[in-house]
Amino acid sequence: MITCCDSKKLRPVVLGQDENMIAISSEVCGLNEIMPDRDREKDIYPNEREVIVIDNELEVQRWKQ
Repeated sequence: MITCCDSKKLRPVVLGQDENMIAISSEVCGLNEIMPDRDREKDIYPNEREVIVIDNELEVQRWKQ
């Protein structure tokens, strides 16, 4: 799974995870609804021109363009 943030941050994105799942949403309220017990300190808000890659083992990689 891949997500990225555009250079002007017009399309927001946030990534949340727990031990069983990773979810991507345009608003943190979406993550709060489906993953209320996650550690919110670990949420990722990509910077501009940053690509987030999630592999099959649910490992998160952050790539700057």
